[in-house]
Amino acid sequence: MASVNMEDWIQKPAVCVTVFGESHEGLLQGIDNNFNTVLKQSVGNKENELTFVRGESVVYVGFSDIAESTVPEGNAGCGSVASTTS
Repeated sequence: MASVNMEDWIQKPAVCVTVFGESHEGLLQGIDNNFNTVLKQSVGNKENELTFVRGESVVYVGFSDIAESTVPEGNAGCGSVASTTS
């Protein structure tokens, strides 16, 4: 199985879905090996607001079609979803 270097996805549009059914969208600011995720909101009156999502509640982090069109070199074909489950 190919691995994805998440550092290559920093500052790219992403969505983080939680076990509670919440969906958080924004620019990926940071993510660690426990899937603790930081997103910078870029829509509406929440512009430039940071959202922190605790890794234990993350189901997956996905990247939008915009991000897929700018896939970092070497990650083509690796998919656009990073999941906490195997």
